[in-house]
Amino acid sequence: MYHGKTHFIGKTNGEVIHQDSEITEKMNLVKDAKFNKIEIYPEYYLIQIDRYQDLVKETIDEWIYWFKNDNVKKGSSSKHIDDWKKT
Repeated sequence: MYHGKTHFIGKTNGEVIHQDSEITEKMNLVKDAKFNKIEIYPEYYLIQIDRYQDLVKETIDEWIYWFKNDNVKKGSSSKHIDDWKKT
């Protein structure tokens, strides 16, 4: 599994915008926000389902098992894992 985040780098100056940067304040990305302004941008997970070994160690493994096998592994306890049957 791979994890990626959105990063912003100035096109002309190469400056990186950090979560607590003065630049984010100047840009008014989200006025009067009560949360980290950079957190509103997406994160990505790339999962190679064909390489997954069907070993469930964490709750994310229960979802990967479902993606790969099209059924919920017995004993799965992830929040909303049984809701897939309703779609």
